[in-house]
Amino acid sequence: MRELRETRPSGPTLTRRPLPHILPPHQDVAYKDSHAPCHASSSPPLPRHPLRLRVENRVYTPPPPSAFRKLHLELALRSDGLAVLHGVAFPWAAYDLPILAFDLVAMLKEEEGGGGGGGGGDDGAGAAPAAPAASPVSLAIIDPCPVSPDRSLPRSYADAVAALQAAMPGGAASNRATPEWGASIFSDACVLARPGGDAAAVAAFSRYAAALNDLHLAYADRLVAESEEAGGGGGGGRGTTHPPPPSPSVAAAHARWAAHQLRNDRTRRVLEVAFGEAWADRYMREVMFDVESEGGV
Repeated sequence: MRELRETRPSGPTLTRRPLPHILPPHQDVAYKDSHAPCHASSSPPLPRHPLRLRVENRVYTPPPPSAFRKLHLELALRSDGLAVLHGVAFPWAAYDLPILAFDLVAMLKEEEGGGGGGGGGDDGAGAAPAAPAASPVSLAIIDPCPVSPDRSLPRSYADAVAALQAAMPGGAASNRATPEWGASIFSDACVLARPGGDAAAVAAFSRYAAALNDLHLAYADRLVAESEEAGGGGGGGRGTTHPPPPSPSVAAAHARWAAHQLRNDRTRRVLEVAFGEAWADRYMREVMFDVESEGGV
């Protein structure tokens, strides 16, 4: 693991990438609000629903040379307190680099009573606003999804992750069953947990996720360096703007990963209720789980 971290060079900053017109830009954040008018002129008006959902996205394109096609972050907040933080680091299909994906799902709450600051009188003058309470986290998952036909991770990568999990057992503990749609794409190193209201467990998971992210980026940088030393493999050498040609087997694994992610009915239902079936399907296919060969975001 130390070797992977030491090989990571410093690089230029990421650039934001435009999203399709289904997610219009708003102060550098592409968003969709279920109570706002539909921005696509060809789309019919959306019916109002008692639960309001707001989805914000950021998509970054790393400058070349990079093993990543895009980095996607999504924050979804619903009026009943549902909060989802979703992220995926999409690699180019030229590299045997896992697809690092994470999700946190929680129900945000507010403390009752609002607290009593200042004068402390019965009329509530000077009272502090309600503060968020400990929020039960129903799902915490992070997984370097394999891009090999047999669902195996590269040996050196797998060894580094195993060492990391051994060093951080609290953050790498799983206590939830793998969903049916994920059985064919998750790795054996997947951490899938339900921390609930245990703040220490959530913090431990967050530390592990950050450490795995560092390891993943270092490994990606090493793959790019090895590709450059080998001559770039057809356009990926230093100074060029295109990655090497995609590997057919890796591209097939990317397509398999996206196809299975699209079977996540819970995510689909939340989006459909707020925005309708057509928009939800397009958003999932073009933003959340697109593939390189189809020219996604």
